Amino acid sequence: MAEPSAAPAAPSTPTLLPLLPVKGTVLFPGLTTTVIAGRPASVGALRAAAGSEDKSLVVVAQRDVQTEDPTLEDLYRIGTRAVIRQLGRVEGETGALRAVLVGTERVVIDSIEGSATHRLVRPHPLALPEEGASPAELEALRRSVVELAQRGLELTTPDTDLQVEQILPGSGDPLSLAYVVTSLLPIDVAQQQAVLEAPTRAQALRLTLEYLRNEVQVLEVRRTIAGAATEAMQKSQREYILRQQLRAIQQQLGETDGQAAEIAQLRERFDKADLPDAVKQ
Repeated sequence: MAEPSAAPAAPSTPTLLPLLPVKGTVLFPGLTTTVIAGRPASVGALRAAAGSEDKSLVVVAQRDVQTEDPTLEDLYRIGTRAVIRQLGRVEGETGALRAVLVGTERVVIDSIEGSATHRLVRPHPLALPEEGASPAELEALRRSVVELAQRGLELTTPDTDLQVEQILPGSGDPLSLAYVVTSLLPIDVAQQQAVLEAPTRAQALRLTLEYLRNEVQVLEVRRTIAGAATEAMQKSQREYILRQQLRAIQQQLGETDGQAAEIAQLRERFDKADLPDAVKQ
């Protein structure tokens, strides 16, 4: 008789972690960011995490930066588990804290629980994105991102000799590249969040490439506008200098400008004319 099989192990319950909603930014795994927390619940979350053994918490972006007391519906469901590296007070702001956070992994939140001082969540780890493309296509996407990033660097800092490879991750991991470049772009939270939620590395790179291409186009247009404005200003300055030089030459030669010379000539003719005194008066 077959022996009864052992009962399957019950799935482990995710650990409760403090929740830190953030405005206007997304924290990516593997990256470091600095946040300033002033809301009581956010300050409580940082203090609770700092007092724990592993100093972990969950960082999730808000959908609307105007919301001061966000509920689950006000937050994106995919966030990043993070570790506090530094925590300190903000000078001049009563009760506010400045924290340096390092993202560790993507997580999903399904519900929010409350405590006396802050909110708590039971995050479920989200698996790393799959490749989503052949090695050749991933490498082509990676190179395209690097080349466009270099162009963007040249447009923003034309006098620098810095190469983009010096500030991008050197591991060659396309996901890390997508996260770093996206975090540097002046794009909105929804676009950053799309990269964080991308199911594949290829999708993350494609989104990054799209956002980067748009930013480079904007920089190119701004450069053209700035160049035209500078050229017009330089032309105006040259014309002004030439007028000033001409006026100085005329003064040295005992001449006046055209209008003054014409008035003087008319006055001289008037004085020489044989007119009755009543008319002259």
